[in-house]
Amino acid sequence: MSKWSVFSVLIFAACLSGQSTQKTNEAYVQDLKSGDPALQREACKQLGLRRADNTVEAITALLTSSTDVDVQVSAAAALGEIAEVRSTSPLLKVLNTNPSPRLQYASLAALGGIARINGTGKHKAAVIEAATRVKSGSTDSLLQDLADKIIQMYQK
Repeated sequence: MSKWSVFSVLIFAACLSGQSTQKTNEAYVQDLKSGDPALQREACKQLGLRRADNTVEAITALLTSSTDVDVQVSAAAALGEIAEVRSTSPLLKVLNTNPSPRLQYASLAALGGIARINGTGKHKAAVIEAATRVKSGSTDSLLQDLADKIIQMYQK
């Protein structure tokens, strides 16, 4: 075998090895269902980066069913990146019912992002109302600051 043939085989093998490590959205959706928090967080991150709008239901299911706050925060962040208006209702529910300031912050930030990218007047009004409730009802200064910024941004 010539050195060019060996080189070609090595290049081809390197290309194949790079392809095999790239997961599909469907594989990440399976990771969301795995029960492994580390896999779930990574899947949320990757699906959010890809803005995989066909995975909103799976991410929303994880947001509302997981008891791991870190996983829920990752799911909320992913929904904010994907920015589909249909994520609004579950994010509002989490914002209004979960006591974790970290999860409330992630949910409010996601809602703000969705309003900025895809929000209608009705959606923006719901986000302003939620931010107003958070601002007056939270004792967490970071959460209050985010709520104030969202209110200022969308009341213009």
